[in-house]
This record gives sequence, C-alpha cells and structure tokens, in this order.
Amino acid sequence: MAKKRKEARTRRKQKKQQSKQKQNLIIAGIAVLVIGAFVLFGIRNQAGVYNERFDLEPIFGNPDAPVSIIEYGAYGCHACKQAHESGVLEKIVEEYDGQVNLIFRDIPIISPQYDFMTAQLAQCVLDQSNDLFWTFHDMLYTVARQSSSTREELVTNAGNLGIDTEALNTCYDAGTHVGTVRYDEQRGLDAGVRGTPTFFINGERLFNFSEDAFRQAINQALG
Repeated sequence: MAKKRKEARTRRKQKKQQSKQKQNLIIAGIAVLVIGAFVLFGIRNQAGVYNERFDLEPIFGNPDAPVSIIEYGAYGCHACKQAHESGVLEKIVEEYDGQVNLIFRDIPIISPQYDFMTAQLAQCVLDQSNDLFWTFHDMLYTVARQSSSTREELVTNAGNLGIDTEALNTCYDAGTHVGTVRYDEQRGLDAGVRGTPTFFINGERLFNFSEDAFRQAINQALG
C-alpha cells in the first residue's frame, strides 16, 4: 500500500509540473505576441511619420513643372561646388520658365562626417521654408569652408541669413533628419549613384553636364 501511495503522489507531482510548464509556455507566448504587437505598431507609426516627411523635397523653380532635374550631391563635394558656382542649373531652370525645376537630394559619400552633418542642417532649414533651404544651400557652397566648417560656424551663418537658429539647433540635436538623409542616400545608391554630382532628368541619368546636354535631355523629356 505504501508503495502505491508513493506512486500516486509521484504521478500527481508530475501532473502539476506538466500543468505548470504548460501555463508558463502560454504566458511566454502571450508575452511574445504582446511585445511583437507593440514593436510592429511602433515601427508602423515611425514609418508613417518618416514617410510623410520623405515626400517633402527641396524644389527650385515651379513645383508643378513637367520636368524635374534631380541632383544627388554632397556639401563637401568640390565638383558639386563647381557646378553650383557655374550657374548652369539656375540658368536652365530660368530658361525653361515654369517647365523645369531642380530637386536636391543628399548622398553624403564624399566627406561623410561633414556631408552628413551639413545635410541634416539643410533638412532642418527646409522645415522652416523651401526658400530658406536654397539660401542655406547656396551658403554651403559659397561661404562655408568645405569639409572643415564647424556646426557652430554654419549655424552662425544661418542666423545671418534670417534662419531661426534656435529651431535649427533643436532640430539637429534631436536627430530629426538622420532618417531623412539616410533615405535620400539609399535612394541614390539604389539608383546606381556612386559619385557626386549625379543628375537625373525625369528619371533618366545624365552623363554629360554641359548646358547643351541639359537642354537636349530636357527637350526630349518635354517631347
């Protein structure tokens, strides 16, 4: 009898342990589902916020123009500086009044640390206004010391241009446009951009940066 009672107690103990293990597994499963839901919800919310901002492009010229010149550039890029100083792009946009615009996208691959810092600042300025963006953009290619100007110097210059420096610093310190710059960079890499400046006209890559090459590509895009 004693042996049977012992066996019965052992069986009851085993059943309790099995039941407890099942409960633990159920609880663990619920916890994983809850955590996964929170993570997924957070990612979707974050993506929604970023995607809304990604759609905001700095546009020089008529936003509704049928032809867009997209420039992938870096603020530490000497060739970009030369292209800017030549005035060709501004001249082309003005020449095709209302039919062509210029869009600038960041690809910080020349002097990465400087390029990434200036690109974030420029995106923060874009939050203030499109016109201020282009004013700041011009300053980065004319007044700033390429690849060596400090953030403090650039913010001071921004203040001299009428940009709200308090908002600029707050935006930058919060890392607001780290994702925005990385998004532009990835778009460029996906499009095969490996150097700057690289231009696309209505999605077609331009390999010759002369005025005539721009005109020919634009005329073709206009049909």
